[in-house]
Amino acid sequence: MGVKLWKTEKCIITNNNVGNNGYGIQLTGSRNNTLTGNNVYNNYRSIDLSDSCNNTITGNNACNNRYGICLYDSSNNNIYLNNFINNNNNVKYYYESTINIWNSPLEITYTYDGTTYTNYLGNYWDDYEGTDADRDGIGDTPFIYSIDSDSDECDLYPLMKPFENYNISTSAPA
Repeated sequence: MGVKLWKTEKCIITNNNVGNNGYGIQLTGSRNNTLTGNNVYNNYRSIDLSDSCNNTITGNNACNNRYGICLYDSSNNNIYLNNFINNNNNVKYYYESTINIWNSPLEITYTYDGTTYTNYLGNYWDDYEGTDADRDGIGDTPFIYSIDSDSDECDLYPLMKPFENYNISTSAPA
């Protein structure tokens, strides 16, 4: 086991390297936590949420895992600006995991390939096959993963390159 949070609230898990475990980072019965800046690699399950809600998962690298992110009975989590690279399956859904948000909650000002844009930002998925006709770094079609057999969730703003290629503006408006 890498990092496990059980029935936690308002914890911040940041800047960890978690590799070669069954579970990289696991939240069970947890809410309002933040996972950011973690490198989770060579695990069976990279980031695993079970019966967890209202968590923010941003700025993480999930690489070379069996599953990049797993959700079991977990909803209303905000998952954006993460890289899902070289996982056997980037997303694994289980029972009753719906209404997760796969993009930034607010528009973000960012620079991509030398041009500045303002838009919502999702995640980088190495198996996304969409196009970017306007070259703003965001895929033109949502990235859809099926949940069970009758519903889908999607990243409406999939990134065309890993999130490190997007220079996020941190200045506040005047």
